[in-house]
Amino acid sequence: MTHSCHKPFVIWIVTTACLMNPVYTVPLLAESSPEPVTVSERFERANQSMQQADEAREREQWSAAAAGYHQALFYFEQLIHLNPDWQNTLVRFRYSYCNNQLQAMLQKSNQPAPLPSLPVPPSPPSAQARIRQAVDLIRSGDFARARPILVEGIQADPDAFEARFLLVAIDLQTNRLDDARFLADGLRFDHPRDPALHLLLAGMHLAEGDLVQSERLIRESIRLNPRLPAAQFNLAQLLLLQTPPQIKDARQAYQRSLRLGGTPHTPLEERLKATPAP
Repeated sequence: MTHSCHKPFVIWIVTTACLMNPVYTVPLLAESSPEPVTVSERFERANQSMQQADEAREREQWSAAAAGYHQALFYFEQLIHLNPDWQNTLVRFRYSYCNNQLQAMLQKSNQPAPLPSLPVPPSPPSAQARIRQAVDLIRSGDFARARPILVEGIQADPDAFEARFLLVAIDLQTNRLDDARFLADGLRFDHPRDPALHLLLAGMHLAEGDLVQSERLIRESIRLNPRLPAAQFNLAQLLLLQTPPQIKDARQAYQRSLRLGGTPHTPLEERLKATPAP
């Protein structure tokens, strides 16, 4: 298997739309709402779903929040695949944000995980305020301003998991691999059983062209939580990058992601059909 740099694939391996359990597929928007037909309408619908999900999360309505984030992911994914040149950085970040929030809502909804993550203590108010401010900037695609605010949040609370996680994600997207690696090592030490963190670390190694380590981390994420569709989906994508492509195993991984409640992904299905078996 060859090792070349696959930075374009870092986004999908860090976050995907395959975290969804079928129980949360009910959209928050009225069923009678017409399907968006323009890129701006689709973006507005995604933002509306994300905002409603945020509000439900603040009310601690975890299932409703999960449904909203899933609906937002649906529209953001359409934008990524149908309009890839339209505000690409902003759309991909909001896609990532909704995916991270969705996993958190599934955990709060008492979805079983054989090996749950270690409890993450709440950050002090000063750190929480900085994290909220940084998230608002990240949503608008302003990574340059968000990064120092997250650093301030970590200085206020060195154990703040969310701030550290977001900072690693920002550093990966802005090609600060040394900084991402340093922060990721600390997160891995403090939270060695967090499956989402393993996917983030897999994205870091993929950005460095290390497919072997990336695959190892994805498989470890699966071991930590065998019911996580995102890990199976990412494994399918990674197997297609290998030389030669592991088409049979990739198909099996994708089918497992669907059986676990992941949403069908047409681009991957087309690649699986088009990629010849070795």
